[in-house]
Amino acid sequence: MFHKPFARLLFATAFLSSSFLSTSFANAEESGIPHLSGQLKVSIKQGTVDANITISNIPRSKDHSFQLNTGLNIKGITNEDGSENFAYRRKSLEQFYESFAYTIPSDVPNELYQPEVLNFRYSGKYPVYGEAFKARSDWKGNIAFNGKSLRIDGMQTALLPIYYDKLSDRLYKDVTYDLQIDCVDCTSLFVNGSSPARASSHRFVSKLPAEPMMYLGDFDYIELGGNRVLNPIVKKDHIKKGLSVVAQYKSLLSKWFDQPLGNGITFIQTTPVSEKNSWLWVSGGTIVSISHDYYALDRLFSEEGDARFKAHDFIAHELGHVLFNSYPGLQGELSNIVEEGMAEYLSWNLVAELNGERAKQYLVDWRKERLKGKKQKPLSELSLGDDFFQSNSFRYNVMPLFIDAMDTLIGREKVIQWMQELASQEKSLNAESFLASIETAINDNDQYQHLIQRVEW
Repeated sequence: MFHKPFARLLFATAFLSSSFLSTSFANAEESGIPHLSGQLKVSIKQGTVDANITISNIPRSKDHSFQLNTGLNIKGITNEDGSENFAYRRKSLEQFYESFAYTIPSDVPNELYQPEVLNFRYSGKYPVYGEAFKARSDWKGNIAFNGKSLRIDGMQTALLPIYYDKLSDRLYKDVTYDLQIDCVDCTSLFVNGSSPARASSHRFVSKLPAEPMMYLGDFDYIELGGNRVLNPIVKKDHIKKGLSVVAQYKSLLSKWFDQPLGNGITFIQTTPVSEKNSWLWVSGGTIVSISHDYYALDRLFSEEGDARFKAHDFIAHELGHVLFNSYPGLQGELSNIVEEGMAEYLSWNLVAELNGERAKQYLVDWRKERLKGKKQKPLSELSLGDDFFQSNSFRYNVMPLFIDAMDTLIGREKVIQWMQELASQEKSLNAESFLASIETAINDNDQYQHLIQRVEW
């Protein structure tokens, strides 16, 4: 589901987005959303993590696991008060690159214990990188200590336990939480779903589900018009202008989908632990920009000519992920592939609204150029077991061009309706159900067959 190769390096970055704080989650307890509570102790300089975390309101599934980062050492998995220390099994699941799957066998042969509450105690020590030595690579699922801060997402890194229902292929990355964060060498702390704190210790509470990505360390932050930028490196006027552009794109998406996209935006600017990697991603209402020499808000205005359209594309693309994750659907590995294509298609149209049709044509041509000389397969052969359909070329180039071709046939309004229906379904998306949804949306068998057999874009 979240393999390391999914990250787009340099400017072309995958935003495997995370949750959006939707009002549809108003009663998290009744809707089966897990709750995390407890304490996390961190040292930025030492690269250490010590945790005592309880997960409650656990959904019920006969085939499930609790995902935790592969670099963590488990002290014990117990009941709520610690009076019973459970035996557990640990294994790797193919769809999770960065975490192990933990399960507890029950007294019944070949069945798993289904707890209502579990307590996890664990610790880990990770490399701390600085100017003297850089990592070979960096990516979204990395637990990244860069010498000044700790950066984790709340999904791939699995620094906190995440419940996974294998039967429905659903990873419960969106949780409510009550977490005490203690960082001995931090000046500021941030957990997605809460406001940042200028402190080395702080209790973070969210009653609405959020992916608990974290940014902890020695950094300042500023707030402008209900939005905030953590570790503000670029010019303040560029920050103001950049946040204004983001707000316009959010407003357009809200209008097109008749879906509220929340209030404030948090923008994090930080450096990778590697020498060359640069990318962006979105967790809820938080946009994370990682680079040594450029930042997304700054590039909206520092690029010259048509090249600036790519900077707009990256921002608008990630806001598309924010939108889709405000819906309950889009579960499973195929959903990540499809969502990238939908976000890119939306990005082209958002950028065109602010910059004209020439901007969209520039981005479409850019994607087509990246397909030159590459062997392609028709969508009718869609299979997750095929390397072509797992490739970045398919998800970022072919998929948005395919959806844009649907737009030509049925119009943007019907394409948006199709997207909404996909994003609202409860079942995990597979090749058969995805193709069936396209056939229904086009509602013309000849046009449908022509489109899914197409191999040249």
